[in-house]
Amino acid sequence: MTRNLKMEFKSLKELLHARGESLASELKAMETAIEEYEEEISEKEELVQEEAILNRHLTQRTPQRRGKRRGVKNGRFKKVTKMGNTCKNWRDKKKQQKSKRGKENKRERGI
Repeated sequence: MTRNLKMEFKSLKELLHARGESLASELKAMETAIEEYEEEISEKEELVQEEAILNRHLTQRTPQRRGKRRGVKNGRFKKVTKMGNTCKNWRDKKKQQKSKRGKENKRERGI
């Protein structure tokens, strides 16, 4: 669009120069308007490019999840179950020893 305006502006300049007419103030105003428009467009394009770069960075970045404290919970649970198992083992050993003692005592007594 700006290229079309520039081309029309140049052709208008050539026509006026060929006729010998001078509209310097109007031509300068048109030139400044075109330049301002081009600057606005370039600024918008830069902003769009920056946003695209940020969006690309955000989409490429994998979301990081915070881990729950499962290790501590499971460790405690394992510890509790281990203690439970060891207590059961101790009880079983005591029962076995008592039953062995009882059997030995019965044998000694001759019952």
